Amino acid sequence: MQPFSTQRFIDDFVAANRSAAGGAREEYALRQALLGLVRQARVEQMAEIRITAVRLAGAEARTQALRRLRRECGPPASQRQLEFDGGEAGAA
Repeated sequence: MQPFSTQRFIDDFVAANRSAAGGAREEYALRQALLGLVRQARVEQMAEIRITAVRLAGAEARTQALRRLRRECGPPASQRQLEFDGGEAGAA
């Protein structure tokens, strides 16, 4: 027996709601919206797993992981310098 896949679930859901979905465009939009939700849920789940793994690894590993994340992502938006195209801000 084939395991229950996300694609099969989405196809079954769209088929069950075919009358409510309307035409082919609406079915496509529903299918893509569901795929987007599944992708978002997977990303959130992986983020939770990473956070939990770092938490369980201890303080030293947590510090290293935070440093690595800061290097990869850069500083928070509140700490970034704003860059302007015109050079000096006071120049007219």
